[in-house]
Amino acid sequence: MSQAALNLSQNSIAQGLVETARQTVGSTLEAASTLPPECFTDPEFYAAEIESIFKKEWLCVGHVSQIPAPGDYFTTQLFGEPIVVTRDRGGQVNALSSVCRHRWMPVAEGAGNTKTLSCPYHRWTYTLDGQLMGAPHMEKAKGFDTKKCRLPSYALELWQGWIFVSLNDTPEPLAPRLTALSEELAPWNIEKMKVIGPVEFDSPFNWKVLVDNFMEAYHHIAIHVNTLEPNNAAVDTYGEPTEGPYSILRMPARNGADMLSAFPPVPGLSIEQRKLFCAYNLYPNHLFATLPDHVVWYQFELDTVDRFNLKTFFLFPEEIVDDPANAETLEFLKQNAFAVHMEDIQACEGAQKGLLSKSAEPGRLSHLEQPLWQHHRWILNRMSAGAA
Repeated sequence: MSQAALNLSQNSIAQGLVETARQTVGSTLEAASTLPPECFTDPEFYAAEIESIFKKEWLCVGHVSQIPAPGDYFTTQLFGEPIVVTRDRGGQVNALSSVCRHRWMPVAEGAGNTKTLSCPYHRWTYTLDGQLMGAPHMEKAKGFDTKKCRLPSYALELWQGWIFVSLNDTPEPLAPRLTALSEELAPWNIEKMKVIGPVEFDSPFNWKVLVDNFMEAYHHIAIHVNTLEPNNAAVDTYGEPTEGPYSILRMPARNGADMLSAFPPVPGLSIEQRKLFCAYNLYPNHLFATLPDHVVWYQFELDTVDRFNLKTFFLFPEEIVDDPANAETLEFLKQNAFAVHMEDIQACEGAQKGLLSKSAEPGRLSHLEQPLWQHHRWILNRMSAGAA
């Protein structure tokens, strides 16, 4: 079968699942069920998600505090595309292909600080914004002009200090669609926070299994009965309508109390914000949560339909991270978050096994699972748009 025929076959399978899923997800939460199990397990549906969603949307690759100084860089990969993110001498953040324009060797690996990007194969050297500045022994190459050679760049947008990259040449701008969310998050001043982590987890389940788990607290009554349920009761949690491509889960502290926190709440929080633990999904899968004194952020490195690598980061005000006296408390918070996520892994692995059963079918949603329903509907809309 030719590649074109294979793509057409995959697309047909995926679109068939999309049409089936529209019937189960429905138009109202009260009558809704989940996506069909095949949407979590079928390799063709996953391949269509990559093409229709992930290669077209904005994906978070890092935070500005990871490259604070001119010359700082880190590397990443998005679906086979090696990328180097740099802060150039003028302070500009860039997302560049790390593939040398000569014979394809990556010009950067890992992270660090550098004056230039230099290919280790033949010493072709680039500025931090991608311009070729040196190519040894190319003087006899007719018509070759270093000024006309540069590393390709990718669409990049900064939002709340997070660095978003898109493989789409002309993505719809992100920030204008997030005005209400930006206003809500303003007191945390996330762009000025400092990252600690990551804590990494091999995740042998579909990416949506974790997103669904993150965006509902219904499971507190069983999975987190001794960790989260005592302070954030499932019955009190709720989703709400949103004005952009994201969903929100509100988890109030019990009895109208303030949320417990290890450090003083960030300045400027409202009375209500001091009482809430909130989870957010900026579609397709930029997951983060706000607590009164810090922010938790999940980064996905997708691999296959049933496996990805998860990096969990923590964002705190810079003065907290830089004070050695806080090191023990920060480590305690990381270990506590690790323990809670290990409970979630048990749930996600169990769900993935169940999804492969012949008896698995769409499950009815509770009113406590509104963010799942919102996300599932968005996925189906994007899959349909991607097939157009």
